[in-house]
Amino acid sequence: MALVKTTLEIPDDLFREMKAAAAFRGIKLRDFVTEAISGHLARMKGADSRWSQRLPPPPKVAKSEIRRIHQLIEEESERIDAEDWSR
Repeated sequence: MALVKTTLEIPDDLFREMKAAAAFRGIKLRDFVTEAISGHLARMKGADSRWSQRLPPPPKVAKSEIRRIHQLIEEESERIDAEDWSR
């Protein structure tokens, strides 16, 4: 499975609760958030069987273009991370 790096703004109290829950389970915060989102999406799909039918089909994109986009995202993420550390 490919991974995407992203930045989210989460309220401090929710972040602390998530971090504590992940630590209690002995897993990384990244894995905890992934499981939580996957579970939420599964419940949404279960509650409304038409939910997934509402999503448009993904666009057909050449693999080389996908690699280029991933590289741009990675470079931008690294730039943002560097800015965050310099503050």
